[in-house]
Order: sequence, then structure tokens, then C-alpha cells
Amino acid sequence: MFGIYFYEQLGNSTKNALKIYKDCGFINLGLYWKNNYYESVKLCKLVKNMGFNIVAIHAPFKNCGSIWQNNFTGFKFYHLMKRYIKLAKKIHIKDIVCHSNDKIEFSPTKIGLDRYKKLIKLCEKYDINLALENIRTIDHVDYLLQNIKSNKLRICLDIGHSNVYVAKPPVLFEKYNSKISTVHISDNDNIKDLHLIPGQGKIEWNIIIPKLREIYSGPLMLELDNNKTEKFHYTDLKKYMQDAYISATYLYSIK
Repeated sequence: MFGIYFYEQLGNSTKNALKIYKDCGFINLGLYWKNNYYESVKLCKLVKNMGFNIVAIHAPFKNCGSIWQNNFTGFKFYHLMKRYIKLAKKIHIKDIVCHSNDKIEFSPTKIGLDRYKKLIKLCEKYDINLALENIRTIDHVDYLLQNIKSNKLRICLDIGHSNVYVAKPPVLFEKYNSKISTVHISDNDNIKDLHLIPGQGKIEWNIIIPKLREIYSGPLMLELDNNKTEKFHYTDLKKYMQDAYISATYLYSIK
């Protein structure tokens, strides 16, 4: 199975953009949930009503690092995550991807660890994976894995991130192995995190995909950003999705 995270709209309304995604072949979507809970609920209803399959959810980026802080922002983010886990259960989502820190990195703390332990207990209750994504560092990811022993605390392996931060994809394949529950796919120039369509950068997918298949059989989810380069900047959403779909089908065919 392959799919794409719904992100780029290129001037289209949400409904029209979703129609273009679907017309170009994408049925399996990942969704970004925002800090506004009710906007996220509204988006889920629209996507479901349009006949898409929601494969995974990405928890909010904003304030994600505050979960380690003993303040009101951290308290709000923790309780938002609890609400989102319950929503995921309601709409039959198995994987919630989250960043364990953000651009302003906070050191691991006891209150943060306690919050994550409670979130994982809730995930165990509802049979949901909380998948920590490898981003600029993996220090917080490793800290949580070392201190919380649960098969519901998993990894979202972002191959584009891995290619430019910390360690190359095969190293993280070996490191996290059976903990990987979902995968983000994008390309880059080996220097910057560009979130390009696979084939537009320098990642050697003919090598990476077979190695990935040795340890992972789940969906390959494109996670793209149209605003990272001038060379591969699209103005037509249909053309963008057509190129993305061709790339996704090719990656899926690699054995």
C-alpha cells in the first residue's frame, strides 16, 4: 500500500484539492491534525465522506516540545494529545505520528516522561500506536524508548530526515527494526530536508526500498512540501499530484 499526506492545496479549497488528489489516484491519506481540535474533526469527516482511507495521523507540530515543560502550554498539549488518541480510536486510526521535540529543544524531564507514559497507557487501552518520528535529533526518541517498554510506543521512520540528519536510512533501519510502524517518504539533495517527490533528489531508492522491505511491510506514505526549492516548485496541483502518483507507484513496485 502507498499513500500521501494531505498538505499542498496550491490555491484550491480543501474539498477541491482533495478531489484532485483522488482523481490522480491517491485513496490512502495521512492527515495533519492541528492544535484546533474541531478543525481536525471537521477535516476527518470530510475526508471520510469523500471515500478516502485515512492511513495515519500526524499530531500537531506547534508546541510539541512543551510536553516536557511544567507549564500551562505543556499541560494543554498533553491533554490535546489525550483527546486525539481518543479521536483516533473513534475513527479507527492505528498510527499517530508525533515529534517528541521541536525546533526549540527541551531536555527530557520527569513530568514529560510521566505524560508520555500516561499517553502510552491510553494507546494500549485503545490499540493505537504512538509513533515517534526521527527529526533533527533522535535523543528524545531514544530516551522514551529506553524508559517506556510498550509495543504501542513505536517509530515513524522518515527516510528524508534520516538522509540528512543523525544517520543514514540503513543505520536507522537496523537500529529501530521491528519498532517501525509507519514510514514517511520524500527525497532531498543529501544536504537539506527538501521533501521532494522521490526521483527529484539524490536518494538511491533502488537500494533503500529493498532494505526497508526486509524489516517493514506497511504503507509507504509520501510526505511532500512544494515550498522548499525553486527548481521543483509546482503551481498546478493536478500536475504535482500526477508526478507524485507516478513516483509512488514506481517505489511500490521495487522489490
